[in-house]
Amino acid sequence: MKKLTMQQLSVLVELHDDKVWEHDTMKAHKNTLNSLYNKELIKSVNYANGEFWEMTDKGLDIVDFIKNK
Repeated sequence: MKKLTMQQLSVLVELHDDKVWEHDTMKAHKNTLNSLYNKELIKSVNYANGEFWEMTDKGLDIVDFIKNK
């Protein structure tokens, strides 16, 4: 797996705690979100009320590893 920065790990944990973010969120920088998306740690999901960021199973595994360490 490619290395993750502390900022990317922090965003993963925060998204995990919040469960879902709107696509135009101000909680994280777009470059960080795009990097996590490209690493398949988060996904972009379309619902009737908008587009959202959610965790993937791969992202959940990393957060679980971090929290259990």
